[in-house]
Amino acid sequence: MMPRTEESSAALVIGCLRGLGRRLRFYALLDGLALVACSLLLLAGATLLIDRTFRLDRDMRVVQLMSVLAIAAVAVWRGVVSLPVWRIRPVDLAVGVERRHPRLQSRLVTAVEAGDTSPAPRHAIPCAARGSPAMFRQVCDEAAQALSSLRLGDLLAHERAVRKGLLVVGCVGAWLVAQWAAPATVAVWAQRNLLLRDVPWPTRNRLVVENLVDGRLIAARDDDLTITAAVDHGQEPPRQAFIEYRPEGGTIRRAQMPAIGRERLRFAHTFERLAGDLSFRVVGGDAVTEWFTVQVVDRPSPASLGVRILPPAYTGQEPYELREGQTVAEVLRGSSVEFAFTCARPLSLARLACREALSGEVRTLDAGLEEGAYRVRDRPMVETAYEVILRDTHGLENSGPRAGPPRLLIRPVPDEPPEARLRLRGAGELITPAAVLPLELFFSDRHGLGSAAVAFAAVRDGREDPFVTEPLADVAAGTRSLGRTLEWRVDAHGLVPGDRLRLKAVATDLDDVAGPNTGESPVVTLRVATREEVLAALGRRQAEHRHDLERLLRAQENLYNELLREFAASAPPDDGAVQALVRRQRDAARRVEVLRQQFEQVLAEFRVNRLDVPETERRLGTGVVEPLARLARQTMPQAADDIRRWPGDAGADRDVRRSQERVLEELKAVLAGLVDWESYNEAVILLRDVLRMQEELKADVERRIRTDILGLDAADAPARGPSGPETP
Repeated sequence: MMPRTEESSAALVIGCLRGLGRRLRFYALLDGLALVACSLLLLAGATLLIDRTFRLDRDMRVVQLMSVLAIAAVAVWRGVVSLPVWRIRPVDLAVGVERRHPRLQSRLVTAVEAGDTSPAPRHAIPCAARGSPAMFRQVCDEAAQALSSLRLGDLLAHERAVRKGLLVVGCVGAWLVAQWAAPATVAVWAQRNLLLRDVPWPTRNRLVVENLVDGRLIAARDDDLTITAAVDHGQEPPRQAFIEYRPEGGTIRRAQMPAIGRERLRFAHTFERLAGDLSFRVVGGDAVTEWFTVQVVDRPSPASLGVRILPPAYTGQEPYELREGQTVAEVLRGSSVEFAFTCARPLSLARLACREALSGEVRTLDAGLEEGAYRVRDRPMVETAYEVILRDTHGLENSGPRAGPPRLLIRPVPDEPPEARLRLRGAGELITPAAVLPLELFFSDRHGLGSAAVAFAAVRDGREDPFVTEPLADVAAGTRSLGRTLEWRVDAHGLVPGDRLRLKAVATDLDDVAGPNTGESPVVTLRVATREEVLAALGRRQAEHRHDLERLLRAQENLYNELLREFAASAPPDDGAVQALVRRQRDAARRVEVLRQQFEQVLAEFRVNRLDVPETERRLGTGVVEPLARLARQTMPQAADDIRRWPGDAGADRDVRRSQERVLEELKAVLAGLVDWESYNEAVILLRDVLRMQEELKADVERRIRTDILGLDAADAPARGPSGPETP
């Protein structure tokens, strides 16, 4: 073990060197801190400038913060952590001092090794083994004496340490000054770049995107979307504003936003026919908004839509469905319209808009959810346009500039009045009080009859009585068609000669919405006359028809004469002349048919007016109507056929002559019967006139006896019936 003096000299040397090492480490720390402080200050300023200028998004700020932390870590590692001075030993310092002072001649190294109590390396040889203790003691004393004469602090770069220390203090001071001068800016920078919060920078211009919902805009597909950004209250409007947008899967694009509005300046941009999602932000002046999303969704539409018509109950009809895609429908007034529809997405509103055509008023009916479908019912009374309005949870409706909701026009049509027809067969304009009118009635209604009747009114002395209705018996309600034949007695309704009778058929339906509706047939007007007047009118008509028959007979004789001339001619007749003769014969047959109908009408009027007697039936029916029917349907058509085949048949002359003679014979027989009938009828009429004159003479004699002989008032004369005798 070394003597005491040796340990004291070696310890003194080691202590001096350790003090030098501590100062060296401090100076190195100042150097590293200066590097770190400058780096952090520069990085903070750079991030502040970049973020303040470009308004970095969160992801960009994350990348920037990671870069700053990496650079700061490198600066700390290189300036503080990895410095070699942290591992320097006294022996290394001794070596460094001896390099600066070569005259020490390794005394400091020997003294440090002698006083170093740390375990020596395995390959090192202890100092005592390499020399005598006296020699080591002398060396330590010389090293201590030499070290006391040296100024070890001169070995250090004091000016560099001062500069580095001032640099550290300056960096800290600059940070404190910035914190004091612009605390808001520093705070925003710290929150945005250190805490990574989305805090906006204080700006001179600030724009606010309008109509955002949860930070996004909802737009309908294939519709136009106008994005507006308003200048925030208290902020200056920028000179220009731009929208930066990025379609889904595309690159960022930029477009200018025109300024709109007066009271509050706004900037707007319209995207036409949006087909997909996109992101956007608005930039103007020093204002930069966040990135927002435009979500494009389809408008709600009915997945299925059914329209059912429910006719009024009185019709008895079953409800029916309108065909798919039908836009206009006519329904019976009083019908209800039921809409049933479904939608594939949730709805916040399902409504039926009803616009009446006359007033233009719009009614809205809320649809109720029943069994998984929305249902709503309405009962239109006028023409109404219906639209199904749907609104989803995004607030989008199924109507827009380029899309419209399903529209259906319902036109209520009134229930048509029943059809009523009245036909009077066999009666003419004149009838007798004893006439029995055969009425043929027909009634029909699409949805069922309520009642059916015959209505009559009398016109007497220029005054028309109201119609009196006589309902038909056994008419079941709801009958859709009805036919009846009635015998309507004139005398049972108090009509006398001189009156006019008006008849019509009347029917009502079961319409309980706007009815009942009444249908009427055209009015048939007849005049009630005496038997003599009716007989005289019928006689005149028979005379007119007889004259027509005489003219027809002369035309037939002329036709026969032309045929005889053709027979006598040497040359055969041409086809045109034959066809003309055939047409004349067929035309004569049609004229005979018309005459038959006219005589048949006269006979029918005899029957209706109860003027028919066996003689009338025999003379007109058997003697005129039946022969004329045989002429028109058999004899004359056969004669025309004979004329048509005459040119090609050598033996047809005989048939033509025979058929023509038969036609003339039958016409003359009918005409002779008419002449006999007219003579008979004139005799009857003359007899009736004599009887009438006798009655008038009798009445005049009775009147004169009462007034001239008995002195009674003529007004007190007893009333007489239609036939003339006094009534008791």
